[in-house]
Amino acid sequence: MTSVTDPIARTEKQRFVILDLLRFAAALAVTLFHFGFRGWIEDASGHIVFPYVAPIAKYGYLGVDAFFLISGFVILLTALNRSPSGFVASRITRLYPAYWLCVCAAFTGFYLMESRNDGHAWLTLLANLTMFQEFLGAEHIDGIYWTLAVELRFYLLIFIVLLLGQMRRIEYFLWLWLGGLLLIDLHVVSSPQWLDEALLRPWAHYFIAGAAFYLVWLHGLRWHRWLLLGLCALRAVQHAYWYMLLKVKLTAVPMDRWVVCAVVLALFALFMAIALRKLPAIKLGRLASVGALTYPLYLVHELLGKLLLFGKLDERFASLQLITVTALAVLCAWAIHRGVERPLAGWLNKKLQPRVSPIQSQTLEARSELP
Repeated sequence: MTSVTDPIARTEKQRFVILDLLRFAAALAVTLFHFGFRGWIEDASGHIVFPYVAPIAKYGYLGVDAFFLISGFVILLTALNRSPSGFVASRITRLYPAYWLCVCAAFTGFYLMESRNDGHAWLTLLANLTMFQEFLGAEHIDGIYWTLAVELRFYLLIFIVLLLGQMRRIEYFLWLWLGGLLLIDLHVVSSPQWLDEALLRPWAHYFIAGAAFYLVWLHGLRWHRWLLLGLCALRAVQHAYWYMLLKVKLTAVPMDRWVVCAVVLALFALFMAIALRKLPAIKLGRLASVGALTYPLYLVHELLGKLLLFGKLDERFASLQLITVTALAVLCAWAIHRGVERPLAGWLNKKLQPRVSPIQSQTLEARSELP
C-alpha cells in the first residue's frame, strides 16, 4: 500500500465545489425528509400530509449517508500533515460556533417555552453545550444531534492516529478498521456494545470509503483500494437495506429497496468520479458558497419545523407554508453563518492560534461534513 507522504498544503486549500453542492443538497434532503414526511408521523401511523412530496421526501434521510461519506473524505484532507492539537483546533473552530447558538435556541424553544425549566433541564443544556451529551448520559435537546455524536467518534479515531504519529500509515488503519467490522458482521468474533459504538459499526463504511476516496484522489487507484471501496459499498448497501426496513417499521410507509440501493451506489459512483478527477471544473461564482450554509441549516431546521410547521399547518395554504418554512430555514442558516459562525470562528481561531504553529493554522477552516 502507498504511504501518505506527499505534501498537501496545496490540496488543503483547494475548494471541492462539487462537495459543497453535495453537502447542501444533502442538508436540503434531510430538511425535506423532516418537513414533508417524518415530522408528521408518530407511532407508525403512516400519516401522509403532503402526498405529492412524501414519495420523494421519504428518502431524504439518505442525506445523512452522504454527510458521513463526505466527512471521511474531508476529515482525512484536514488531518494530513497536522499536529493533534491543530486537528482539534480545526474541529472546535468549525463545529462549535453555530452549534452553541442552535443549542441555546433549541433549549428556549423545546424547554423554556414548555415550562421545562427545572434543574435537570439546565443540566441538560450544559451537557449539550459540550457536544458530548450522549457520552455523559444526557438527552439530546434536538434529536438531530445524534449525528454529531457519530462524527465525534470518527474524529477521536483520527485524533488517536495523529497522536500515535501514524498518519503515514492511515491506509493500513482503514483496512484494520474495516477488517475488524467484517469479522464482527460475520460473527467470527463477538463485540460488546461499547466496542460497536467505538468502531461506529452501523456507519463506519462511509467514513472508511470517504477516506479511501481521498487517497485515490491523492495517489491514484490501485487494486487494494478497489477492494477496500468495493467492500465498503457492499456493506453500505446491506446497511441501507436494514435501515430502510427500520424506517418502514417506524412510519408504516412502504419504501422501495431499489431506490435506496441506487442512491447509495450513486454516491459511491460520484465520489469515484471525484477521486479520479473525471468531473469537469465547476464555476458557480457566489453560488458555490452555499456549502457554508449546510451545517447551520442542518442544526436549525428541526427547531423551525416544530415551532412553525408541525401541528400548525393551515390546510388551505399547506404547500405554501411548507415552501415558506423551508426558505426560512435556509435564510436562518445564512444569518447564522454570516452573523455568528464566521465572526465567532475567527475569535476562536485567534484564541487557539498560540496552540498550533503558523503553518498548521493557515487552513483552520475545514471543508466539512455535516453535519
